[in-house]
Amino acid sequence: MEEKIWFKHIVEGNPKEIEIPEMSLTELFKQSVKKYENHTAVTFYRQTYTYSQLYQYINNVASGLSKLGVQKGD
Repeated sequence: MEEKIWFKHIVEGNPKEIEIPEMSLTELFKQSVKKYENHTAVTFYRQTYTYSQLYQYINNVASGLSKLGVQKGD
């Protein structure tokens, strides 16, 4: 495997390459929510969010945008 410059930033034990499934990012995220519901998904400014919390926030934002008239494809 060719050593890429960013490989030095990958934490030991994490893979340098992964297989990307043939599905939308939305479906991939929904699968992750089901599989890792209570695991940390994001840590931002010392605040951590689980996959289920992040999914709820995403749905709230999507609902708010829909109420403002934003439609799929906009």
